[in-house]
Amino acid sequence: MEPLFELSKSRGDRGGLWALGLCFLAAAGLSTEVLLQIYKGKSVCPNEVCALVGEYVLIGERGLMTIGAAFFWILFGLIFFSRRYPRPWLKALPQIALLGALAFDGLLMGFQVFKIQKLCLICLATALVLITIHLVYSFGLKSFAVAVAGLAVWTGAFAGNGLLKMPQGPKGPVNFVFYSLRATNGPEFPRLTLIFSLHCPHCLKVIERLSEIPPGGLNLRLATVDTDAEALEKLSSFLKEAPKSDQPLSLLLKLKRSAPSEKKAIPAGLVAAAQAAREFLFAQGLYGIPVLMVEEGPDRRLILSGEEAIMTYLQQVFTPEGSNQEGR
Repeated sequence: MEPLFELSKSRGDRGGLWALGLCFLAAAGLSTEVLLQIYKGKSVCPNEVCALVGEYVLIGERGLMTIGAAFFWILFGLIFFSRRYPRPWLKALPQIALLGALAFDGLLMGFQVFKIQKLCLICLATALVLITIHLVYSFGLKSFAVAVAGLAVWTGAFAGNGLLKMPQGPKGPVNFVFYSLRATNGPEFPRLTLIFSLHCPHCLKVIERLSEIPPGGLNLRLATVDTDAEALEKLSSFLKEAPKSDQPLSLLLKLKRSAPSEKKAIPAGLVAAAQAAREFLFAQGLYGIPVLMVEEGPDRRLILSGEEAIMTYLQQVFTPEGSNQEGR
């Protein structure tokens, strides 16, 4: 009987073996990520950007990882059988699957780079593995034209995001605020509206800075783009406990860092507000967070995007002790 994985001197066999090995590693890695999220509520991603990127995908981060794992297991099977039964149509199936996957991956990576300007490390690693599998499998079969075509497909989908504008929605007032904090001993302005995500480390730094300002001297409204169950449950707990807290922003940070607890009922208004916040950002052409909207007066408004711009503004407007300089 012929061994299934007999090493051959042919380039095709070597390319197929490399492709099989990379497929197995990618499938096993993504499967491990999905299982960790399901049973441990954790991620192998070293930062929280992966979860943030998942907020912009209809099926969510876990759904995206599940589809990725399933694809690599299927691709592993296709390459395995194309080597075991060397028929032309079987050899073509992995190439067709890879071309489709490259188009999808290029679109996803381009959206991250050009639109939301946040890069998921798992997505980046998956893209590199996918491109490598395509190249070694194509070169192994001496399909140089297919190798170049795959790179062109990925590059075209990636670059296309840089040329497209997101559809603009209504720019009028949108009810996306889920919590308000009113100054009791400070001036009426400025009024701040922070749009954030619990999965965004830059957002948490801004919230930490705002928590240093005494609540009585701060006019602040909070809006979130989080739609995953874990974040919404923590925000639901925040809404329940905030009225009894002297430091609501510190409470929000504490809840963020706490371990997931038993499932809580999520108010329908919170889910609707999160979706409205997303739509508002896209309507404004803003694809990154945090975003701070500032009303400096009845007719003076500005929008700040990114941690650095927001921190600079807060440093200019509020003293280190947290008092509003304009109110002095």
